[in-house]
Formats: sequence, C-alpha cells, structure tokens
Amino acid sequence: MKISSIIADILQIINRSHGDLQDLGADDHTQYLKEKASSGLASETPVHNHQAAANCGKLDHGAALDGKNDDDHTQYLDVAGTRPPINIKHGIYSALPANCYVGDIYLATDTNQLFVCNTNQVWTEKGAAAALLGFEVSDNLKASADAEQTEASQSYNKQKEITVACIGTIRIKFDLKITVATNTAYGRIYINGVAVGTQRTNATTSYVNFSEDIAVIPGDKVQLYSYASAADAKVENFRLYWDLAEVNGYTIITD
Repeated sequence: MKISSIIADILQIINRSHGDLQDLGADDHTQYLKEKASSGLASETPVHNHQAAANCGKLDHGAALDGKNDDDHTQYLDVAGTRPPINIKHGIYSALPANCYVGDIYLATDTNQLFVCNTNQVWTEKGAAAALLGFEVSDNLKASADAEQTEASQSYNKQKEITVACIGTIRIKFDLKITVATNTAYGRIYINGVAVGTQRTNATTSYVNFSEDIAVIPGDKVQLYSYASAADAKVENFRLYWDLAEVNGYTIITD
C-alpha cells in the first residue's frame, strides 16, 4: 500500500464529522439524564421543586426572595396600623371617639344611638340600637310539660326538661305526690344537670304545687328531677312563667 493512500485514509478519519457517526440516537450513556424532548422518561426528569437538597436545594425566604417587605397579603393586619381591625366600642355619647377606622362601630349606651365609621373615617349615626330583651318574673305561662311522670328509684332522676333562649329570671312550678302515704316523694329543679332549686317533699297521695324563681341564661336546660323513699313519686304540670322586658346592657361598678 502506498504511503500516500494510508495518509489519505488517516486524514479522512480525522476530519470525520460527529454527524457521520452511527447510532447517535442510542441511549448508550446511562450516566446522563435524557431530556423530555428526546423521549426522556418521567423518572429520568430531574425534580426542581426546591423542597430538599436532592431537588435543587431549599431556598432561604430571607436571602432568595425579593419584595419581602411588600404589603401583598391584605388578608392580614399590618403592623403599621394602616389596615386595623374593626373596633366595636361602647360608652356614653359624649365619649364618642374623635377618630375612627372604616367599619368601626360605637354604641352610645346613654342615648341608645348606634354609630358606624364611614369611608371618610367619620362617624355616621345609624339610628337607635335594638333593645336588649330578657326574662322578667311573672305569672304568665310561656312553656309547659304537663304529662305525668313516675319515678320508683331512691335517687334523683330527670323527669322534665325545657330549654330557654333568654337571660333573666323565670318562675318555675310543678306538682308532686307519692303513691303510698307512708312514704315521701322528692322533687327538685336542676339547671343543666346541676341542682339549683330547693328540695321539695310531699308525703301525701294528693298533688301539691311548688313554685320557685330561678335565674337562667340563653341555652340553659331547665329540668325537674324526682325520686321516692319507697313506692312511686309522681310529677306533672312542669311549667315556666315569664314576661319579656328590656334589660340593662351594662353594670355600674363604681359610681
């Protein structure tokens, strides 16, 4: 073979283009990840969520983010006080604050006037506030559970229950008797499972009516419990009496 021919072959190899190589599309380099555009598998695509060191590392909120001092989260109160909470205040009319924030509410307890702070940060009267109503003792029947109930146990058990929705004092009445005169029937008013009334007794077979005034608040369960020393205790006509009246929304501590 001529030397010139050998040199020509060597030059042809040296000058060969990368594109002249065979199997350029083969996945021969398993140490590398293939990109999606080259049909890379999802498992081969690097995770870039900054949730761990293996996922491109975690970012520092202080060093990596811009605009940390921007007021972007308007759902929160800012320390500068430019977006304060709505204030609900009360006092006498002459103590109406000079300044207010939009949406603030003020109740003048001596004149029963209601004020709301408008968009110009000026108090606007919205009329009289609704009167606060509560229970006031009376003999006007408002609720009753009249069915006769029997209790043979020698310890207190609940026989009646009525839930009330206001604050105040109501009058509570019930009838009590024993079935055998040599024994005694016991009855007592409870509130929310706690004894609050005076223990009542009757050793006769005729009903005796008992009455007591008890203070309650909204949601209280007014209850009647009874038991018998022996034989059977019977109760009926568990009744609540009251009137609705305007009550004070305040208490004077020091005059």
